[in-house]
Amino acid sequence: MPVPPSGASPATRPDPTRVLEDIKRIALERLSGLPGQLYAPIEQALASAASKAEDARTPQVLYQSQAALWVLRQHHAAHLMRFRQQVAEGFEQFRLVRGAGEEAAPLGL
Repeated sequence: MPVPPSGASPATRPDPTRVLEDIKRIALERLSGLPGQLYAPIEQALASAASKAEDARTPQVLYQSQAALWVLRQHHAAHLMRFRQQVAEGFEQFRLVRGAGEEAAPLGL
């Protein structure tokens, strides 16, 4: 039987599953905008590379790169949903591993 930290009673100890769910919810809220924030720096890098390039094919390569970026933006909702799903699956895998080896390897500070 685990011993609660000094000064805490078992009744006041938060449910670890609930704490993990709260952390997962916060992580998903905060990380959801990350994929969309990548487009502007990519466009800036493409423009910078195009302005410095001396190759005659640069306009064509830049156009193709911008077209590819446009396609990525069109599929942004699907990519965002998959990203959120992968983050959530990571939390679930952590919870399952933690639940499977609870007696063998307790977490604590």
